[in-house]
Amino acid sequence: MVRVPEIIAAKISKLHENSGKYLENLKKLHGVIVLEKDTCEKRIKELKISFSEVTKNLPQFNVDEIFIKGRTAENLEKVQQSISKELASIPERMGEIREKLALLSSEKYDLWTKAIESITTVLASKEELKNLLSRVSNLQRLQEILARWKVAFDQLPPDTHPEGLLTFNIPRYDDVNFSAFTNSEIIKSIFTCCEEAKELMRLANTVCEKYKVPFKFQQINEVIKAYEELLKAIKKPSEPIGDPALISKRNGKTLVSIPLDVALKKVEYLKGVEPTPLVHRPSEMDEAKFQEEISRLQEEIRLYLSELRSAKRKLTEAKKLLSKAKKSRETLDAEIKLLKEEEQKNCRKLIGLTDDWKTSYDHMCKVFGVGYEEIDLSTPDSIDKSYEKILEKYAIAQGIFELDLIQHLKRCPEILDKYKGQKPTDMVKKVREEFQKMIEKLSELQREYQKVNEWILSNITQVEALESNIKTIEVASVALAVSQEIFARIYQKTDINRIIEELADKIEVSVRDMYSKLFPEDESFCFEHVEKGQFISTINGEPITHPSGSQRVAISIGIMLALSETFKLPMLLDEAFDRIDVNRLKFFTECITSIAKSHDAPQICLAGYKTYNIEKNPEVASLINNWKVYLVKRSKTLEKNIQPIQELTSDY
Repeated sequence: MVRVPEIIAAKISKLHENSGKYLENLKKLHGVIVLEKDTCEKRIKELKISFSEVTKNLPQFNVDEIFIKGRTAENLEKVQQSISKELASIPERMGEIREKLALLSSEKYDLWTKAIESITTVLASKEELKNLLSRVSNLQRLQEILARWKVAFDQLPPDTHPEGLLTFNIPRYDDVNFSAFTNSEIIKSIFTCCEEAKELMRLANTVCEKYKVPFKFQQINEVIKAYEELLKAIKKPSEPIGDPALISKRNGKTLVSIPLDVALKKVEYLKGVEPTPLVHRPSEMDEAKFQEEISRLQEEIRLYLSELRSAKRKLTEAKKLLSKAKKSRETLDAEIKLLKEEEQKNCRKLIGLTDDWKTSYDHMCKVFGVGYEEIDLSTPDSIDKSYEKILEKYAIAQGIFELDLIQHLKRCPEILDKYKGQKPTDMVKKVREEFQKMIEKLSELQREYQKVNEWILSNITQVEALESNIKTIEVASVALAVSQEIFARIYQKTDINRIIEELADKIEVSVRDMYSKLFPEDESFCFEHVEKGQFISTINGEPITHPSGSQRVAISIGIMLALSETFKLPMLLDEAFDRIDVNRLKFFTECITSIAKSHDAPQICLAGYKTYNIEKNPEVASLINNWKVYLVKRSKTLEKNIQPIQELTSDY
């Protein structure tokens, strides 16, 4: 049975109890430290987010490279120092740029720029100037044409005498583009109406001449009516029954007179006279001939009437067209007025643009000191020549401007290289914009740097404190972990029951191992740890009540070896060799020798009485002679004489 002395057990139990309390306290402290560390790290994370927001417009700052564990405050201080240098240099840089910008915005450059831009605008308006000149000339020509047309159409005959169209000369218009007029269709209709009316009059006059009818609407109408009556008369001719009468003309009317003698005889002739006269067959003409003549006359009269009626219609239509032409003739005055207004408007533009050319040209020559030559802008050809002359002076002015600008921008080679080769006015404009953008960028950068600088100054103390706390917590955590490990081991190692159980288990293994070495042929032996440090030895399952001497030696060596290895103590063996079976001495010495030769072997001190068995057993003697052997003799009651011997023999 394995037992621990009470005094030792009490001390160990006290250590076990106290180490347990320390472990509980350390666990609580660990919780507090973890919570404090989480709080610090959370605050560091919040500061990192805040810093990211402040530096979002400054991509040169990598937040992850700044907020490095344990080095954040140091990195922030470096950033603050860098920003301070930048803030100190920005006003000087802005001053230099403003100085250059002021130079480009000087009165001379403004004057030169305006002169160049003005002449550039003038040169770009060459075609516009030529077009205006052509337009004014064209408007004047159109007015002259319309004036001639107005004079001509004012000579149109009155409606009462449309026959005057036969001698009316219509003005030429085949070379005129009517689309140039505002009322082009109406103006063109004057010509078409006159042409159509004149043609109708010609055709009607041809018919009148053919039939010897006066070319008058009234006369034509009267002839038509007379022939219509004749046509009616010959449709129903009468026989020659009655008295002779005389037909004559007076005041444009037809008169029928009756001979006096007949009138006296037949007074009834003088009343109830039919308004439409009749025709009768001449007495000398037979009936057949008369009918043939009637038919022929009817055809001739119908043809005659048809042509006269057509002439009448043409004359009527011609009068309408004449009236329409006269009415449309009024449009000429309105059109002349519009053309005059358009001419005046274009003349004003032409004069203004011409003045711009002359003024800009004269101004450029004076500003840049270029020799002035007279220019002529009165014709398209002279405009082209003047353009070439101005362009030549313009190139000289550009060269003067460019050389002066390059001279002033020598201190800014990067800007000069970027815009060199462009027009001086474009260079000035773009360089101004570039400098203005640089100033705005520097101003914005200054504001951003100031924000970051203020943030760092406001929070760096807090970051330093947080990092210091975290370092302290980490050191404390290490110390706490070490302490927990130490106290955990103390707590574990001071558990009496556990000590007993582990030691008993080790003794069980050690005894079995030693027994197998002393009794290699015996597999029936069993040394078993039951519980609470108690053991039982059995052979074939039966308890051993009286083990042999060799068995006791095997158990004793196993127990001592387990104790030696557990507590790191030397092995002290006190065995009576005469109790060991002579056949087991070899196994015993081999076992002790093998233990002593192992790399972590404990120090072994074996004390035993010498018997004749040992020296008579060569196998045992050969092993023992390799040991350090000492002879112990009692000299007095409490004194012993110990001396080493080289070899164990029967003499000792």
